Amino acid sequence: MKSTSRHFTSKGFTLVALLVIVAVLAILAAILLPALAKARQKARRINCVNNLKQDGLAFRIWEGDHNDQLPMNVPVATGGTKEFDTGADTFRHFQVMSNQLSTSKILVCPAARRPGRVPCMSSRAMSLSPTAACRNTPTPACAMP
Repeated sequence: MKSTSRHFTSKGFTLVALLVIVAVLAILAAILLPALAKARQKARRINCVNNLKQDGLAFRIWEGDHNDQLPMNVPVATGGTKEFDTGADTFRHFQVMSNQLSTSKILVCPAARRPGRVPCMSSRAMSLSPTAACRNTPTPACAMP
């Protein structure tokens, strides 16, 4: 009778080859992850500036509908927020512009974490340019270089 035993040669990975591949992948991940984090931070910053632009546009539209006056210069009796011009009632300026704002989400910095999210636009920065207003925000994604 013939012997049916066959000798198989293994063509798989050796332990050394597998360790080399894992090490190369770890090095690539270590190089790429910081670059991805920077890209994510830049995207959040762009989103913040876009939100500020939309806030400014809402102010312009509201101003155009109310004789070229901002909500904080128009009395409450005529639809403004002049009597609420204190730090605690800043949200009321945006509340009267609810028809001009596409969504209330643009009032919050996308980089802020819950709870206690930080508004992208502070009352002090309303008259500044979007990049200056973003510089006044204490969140890292809105920080300008």
